[in-house]
Amino acid sequence: MKKLLNCWYFLPAFMALSALFPACNKDIEELSKQPVSDAITSIRDVADLKVQLESRSEELTSEQQEQLQRLRQAASIIFELVKNSEARAEIMDGVRSAFYEDESIAFKDLFNSTQSPAFDHQSRQVINNGFQSKLSNGDYMNSSEYGVTPSNPGGDGFDLKSYLECNKIQVYWPYSENWDGQSSVTPTISYHPIEQEDVNIGWKLVPVIGDYTYEEVVVDDTFAQGNPVWVINFYEGDKIDDNCEYVTEPSDPGEPVDPRSGGCEEFPQDRVEVDVQKIKFFKQYDGIFGGGPEFRWVRGNIILNADGTQVTGVVPAFSKANLRRRDKYDWKTTSQPIWDTNWEVETDDQFVGLYEEDGGNQTHTVTIGGTIKIKLFGQEESTTIGYSGQFKSKDEVIYNVQYDRCWYFETSDDNTPFENYQGWNVRGVTGEVKWTMPYIEW
Repeated sequence: MKKLLNCWYFLPAFMALSALFPACNKDIEELSKQPVSDAITSIRDVADLKVQLESRSEELTSEQQEQLQRLRQAASIIFELVKNSEARAEIMDGVRSAFYEDESIAFKDLFNSTQSPAFDHQSRQVINNGFQSKLSNGDYMNSSEYGVTPSNPGGDGFDLKSYLECNKIQVYWPYSENWDGQSSVTPTISYHPIEQEDVNIGWKLVPVIGDYTYEEVVVDDTFAQGNPVWVINFYEGDKIDDNCEYVTEPSDPGEPVDPRSGGCEEFPQDRVEVDVQKIKFFKQYDGIFGGGPEFRWVRGNIILNADGTQVTGVVPAFSKANLRRRDKYDWKTTSQPIWDTNWEVETDDQFVGLYEEDGGNQTHTVTIGGTIKIKLFGQEESTTIGYSGQFKSKDEVIYNVQYDRCWYFETSDDNTPFENYQGWNVRGVTGEVKWTMPYIEW
C-alpha cells in the first residue's frame, strides 16, 4: 500500500523495528539502507509549489496539456519500476553508455534495445516488460488520472509507449557523475513541468516494513546536485531525427554559399575550412528540467546574380555543441565543428549567429544578419542581409556579428592581444559563451 509520508517522526521507530523483522525481498532491504537526506522539503513548500504549478498549467495549450499529462504518466510508471534493482541498472547502463550527448537514455532505446546503439543492440527487457505490465494493469501511482478503475485497468487506452518513442521522450539523469550507480540509493523521479524548467514536484521512495511509501519533494537544480534524480523530459540532441529514426553520422554541411569577386589576397588562397572547435559556457540557458545547453551556429553571406541583384545565402544549424550542465566553465569540444567548408578568398564578409535550441514544440522566430560589404561593378558597397526562421528556442539570439575575412585571419592565431586557447583566438559573448574558430588550409 502506498501512502504519502507527511513527516519523518516515525523513522527512529522504523529503524528499531527493522532490526527485528527482515525485509521481504532484496530490493526492499536495499531501500532500507538509504541515507536520510539533509535537505528534507517541508510539506508547506510542496503544497505551495503545487498551487503555483496548477495555476500555471491553466495557461497551457491543449497540446501542452497533453504533453504534461503523458510525461507525468510515464514518470508514475518509472517510479514503480525504480524499486527493482535490475530496472535501475538497465537505465543506468543506458545513461552511462554515453551514446547521447547529455546524461540520458531515450524511451526508444528502453523499448527497443536490440535496435539501440546505446545498448549495443543487446536485448535488455526489464524496463520494456515492466513498463508494459504496469501500463496494462493500471498498477502505478496516479493511475486514476488516466481512467484506470478496477473494471478497466487499461484506463483511457492511450498508446503511451508509442507516444514516448515518437516524441523523443527520455529519462534524464542530471549530475550522474555524483553517483556511482551501484549503491542502494534510489533516484527521486520527476518530470518536465512544461510551463517552466526550474522546479517541479518529485517522488522519493521511503521504505517501511516489507513495503514502501513515498515522500513528495521539491526538485530543483540544488536538489539534483545533492540527490540522484531521474527526470522524464524531451531529448533535444541530434541522435534521433524528427521521424523517430537513429542518426549515427553527423549531417552533411553541404556546399558553401556561392563566392563573389574581390577579397583579401594576402591571406590563404587555397581551400580554407573554418570550424567551431572548442566552447565554454558560463550560464545555464535551461532550467534543470531542460537539461544541458544545445548551441547552434548560423552563417550567411551575399550571393550576387548575373544582373547584379542579390540573394541572401544562409546555412542554419551548421555547427553544433550539445553539452551537459556539469560542463559549465570547462572547455569542451563541439559535436559538429564545421562552420564553413571553404571560406573562399572572394567572399569578403559573412555573418555569424548563435542561439540555444530547446526541446518540445516551442518555436521562436530567430532573425540574424546585419550590414556587410560587397564589390559591385568594381565599387565596394554596403548592404544589409538577414535571415529569419522558426527555431525550437525560447530565448533570443545570443550572438549576431559580421565577420570580415581579412579581420578574421588577422585575429585568428595567438599572435594577437586577444584571449586565446590552444593557439586560437577566443570569440563570443563575455559572461555567457565563448568558442574558438580555427581554420584548416587544404
